[in-house]
Amino acid sequence: MTSITIDPSRSAGRFNHFWRASGFSPGQLLLEPEMRATLALVGATPGHGVEFLRPHYMLELVRATRTGHSLSYDWSLLDRAVDTMVEFGFRPFFELMGNPSGVFAGFTERNDILVWRDFVAELVRRFFERYGAEEVSKWYFETWNEPDLAWWKHGEDGFTNYYDACVAGIDAVDPTLRIGGPGTARTLSNMFKAFVAHCDSGTSCLTNDGPPRVDFISIHEKGVRMHLEDLTPDTVGICRREMLAVDYIRQHHPRLRNVPIINNECDPQVGWHDTHSWNATSYTPALMAKIIDQHQRLMIDEEKVPYDLLANDNGFLGTWGHRTQLTYFGPKSYTKAQSEWITDLSGLDAAQNVPLAFVKKPSLAIMELLGLLGQERLAVNADPILAPDDNGLGVIATRHDDGRLAVLIYNSVDAIRRSGETPIKLSLGKADGQYDYTVYQLAGDAAFAVWERLGAPASPTDEQLAQMRAAAEPVAIQSGVLESDLQLDLSIPLPSANLVLIEKRQQKASDAPVILSSERYTTPAGGTEMLLRWSSPASATAFTVSLSERREGPFQPHYQTLLAKAAIVPVDTKIKFATVTALTLSGQASEPALVEL
Repeated sequence: MTSITIDPSRSAGRFNHFWRASGFSPGQLLLEPEMRATLALVGATPGHGVEFLRPHYMLELVRATRTGHSLSYDWSLLDRAVDTMVEFGFRPFFELMGNPSGVFAGFTERNDILVWRDFVAELVRRFFERYGAEEVSKWYFETWNEPDLAWWKHGEDGFTNYYDACVAGIDAVDPTLRIGGPGTARTLSNMFKAFVAHCDSGTSCLTNDGPPRVDFISIHEKGVRMHLEDLTPDTVGICRREMLAVDYIRQHHPRLRNVPIINNECDPQVGWHDTHSWNATSYTPALMAKIIDQHQRLMIDEEKVPYDLLANDNGFLGTWGHRTQLTYFGPKSYTKAQSEWITDLSGLDAAQNVPLAFVKKPSLAIMELLGLLGQERLAVNADPILAPDDNGLGVIATRHDDGRLAVLIYNSVDAIRRSGETPIKLSLGKADGQYDYTVYQLAGDAAFAVWERLGAPASPTDEQLAQMRAAAEPVAIQSGVLESDLQLDLSIPLPSANLVLIEKRQQKASDAPVILSSERYTTPAGGTEMLLRWSSPASATAFTVSLSERREGPFQPHYQTLLAKAAIVPVDTKIKFATVTALTLSGQASEPALVEL
């Protein structure tokens, strides 16, 4: 038995939710209905759990025309792609990556560099006009992805010239916007060193007045190399290799020691398109929680690293074994999207009606649990002392500004096939009244196990989809009322991620949610579904979605407890209306929000 004691009055400081990002490739996928549905579901995580999106090759969506010595641009496809991101609440982590219509030959000739500068300035001005300066000021702008690999073809000098032009183009519009890089793939690669040196003591090829500014330094470190087999990730090794970059900067470029650090591809294994079934099991969310906690403990707390953002590059479209947040069912094959996928631009409108279906994976469910953590970190004491990097049991204890407690307890070891269970006693002091609590858990193989039991259908029926989706949600394993001691006895499976929510009894129900959108889709089996999205009142912790044939009811629950702010519901002759009800932790229900399907 491990005794874990948390004092809700003992703050360990403000808690930056630095993991709230994802990415995918290529940006053309934003034009597809499959990605639109994906963003609607991923964008529904509570607490803005996934805020930033980092697609590759976004600038390939710009079409350029050369007339004499001047260039003009057709922005319509890029507008459509970014509009989709913003519509679902995302902010771009915008890579200045891609070559519009192939018109840019390189970055050695001054005229080419100046034209790129002007292109970037025109791009940013368009963003300001379309989304507003206040919104764009919250975005990130970044260099070409992984320029130390084959994606970049212009060498180190070409890359620093390109960066100078990017900075100059952005500065021409607003010098307060964030820009950085280099987003390199290899630890301490020559490209990384050349970029950092240039930003420290180099000279901009355009201004000749010293080095260009850099607002963050981005790198990519992952758990284990690409392989078709299930290699064991080294999660502490991710932090260790990141610290090599940090220490290199501190030693060789101390002027940049306070520049924020970002790992925007912090994945368990290299290679999103290789299939590893553990991507569909509770191994993944437990590992993701541990990696986040390791960065907080080992880098932010111990090494005082100005760590700004950590992202999983898992926003792709794919199957159970792919590094994705949802499992896709439909006629298209996205398994090599980064290298081979080309959207049929001539058939975009017709493609909006293709059959598709999605089932949530544990890698998205964990973002829901993480999104419910509070803004203040709390000190944790344990007997025996917690050693999560050795035995797997770890705790992230937080408090919301309104007093609600949210404690994430994970059990994760790097070894993929280890299992077990750890009993704990969780104590959070004395209760000065009635406190409601719920414990949510991600454990086992969830929806993937249901899919296997159903015979692993490549094109599931609508009933089979419903069964898988019901198993995909975090499970409320325990709930009730605490009146004297805020104390719980729990058993924590290995691997698992568990969220404990505790708050003082509220005297009134939550405000009603507001339906934001409803979009109709055809399933692979020929049925009809509606993807509903709604707003989340501040006091709500969960939602119930109910269905009926008639506006006046009676309504039957379809999803009893959802943490996310979106759901997929069936539509047929007997299901014509839906209600969404917000729940407080005590179970008090709001007035229902009604939508006709």
